[in-house]
Amino acid sequence: MANMKENNGFNIAEFIAKRGAPKGAIDWARPYGGDLRRMWVECDRGEFMVSVATNLLVPFTSVVQAAAECVSSSMRGVDDEFIPGELSVALGLIDRFSVAGGHSDELKEVLFPLQKLIEEYRGRGEIDHPTHRYLEAVLSLGTAYLMLPVDTSKAHAQLSAALQAAAHARVGVVKCEGVPMSVCRYVYNQALGEFADRVRDFIPYEVLVGGAVKTAIIYRAMRNGDNIDSDPVVC
Repeated sequence: MANMKENNGFNIAEFIAKRGAPKGAIDWARPYGGDLRRMWVECDRGEFMVSVATNLLVPFTSVVQAAAECVSSSMRGVDDEFIPGELSVALGLIDRFSVAGGHSDELKEVLFPLQKLIEEYRGRGEIDHPTHRYLEAVLSLGTAYLMLPVDTSKAHAQLSAALQAAAHARVGVVKCEGVPMSVCRYVYNQALGEFADRVRDFIPYEVLVGGAVKTAIIYRAMRNGDNIDSDPVVC
């Protein structure tokens, strides 16, 4: 499997592009060709790893767990004033869904208050407020579940968006602490680098390879013009 490129003509960027991965993830994966191990070890952008993992057919619930841990970790140590109770309720339900599944109506019920709060922050022009960014992150996690049966590529994109929103929330927190604007880009990239390590904790290389085995089969079918739909339907 480490030699997928040599044995099967497998190209990571080409495959995830056909499955609707965002341009940033495709561009990042392109230099690695079919070298999965080096790609996974070297990546320092958690949002790209989440996108690649879902498109390489790692179980969706495993990727959600990794993304949810990234979002949760970004909230640790943050003042309670930035974390409304609705966020904790929604995160708890998403965590349960990733383990035991559930009904979409139950998930929609806890996501609706998040959407209303987001609209309030946007109405006040406070899109960079850390609470608004955290709300976006958790809403994206839940929306990924709801979208999976309808549009797989958009569901995958929601997980990447969740990590980006959580990184922006981290920037919002340090802005409130009076950190100079020149430091914000560093804080954003540092957060995404921390997320990359957390994704690797939840999805080690061996798990990625498990998804890649299925990927190689589907990749060959795609090259032969066959249409194979292997995405699980949840909720």
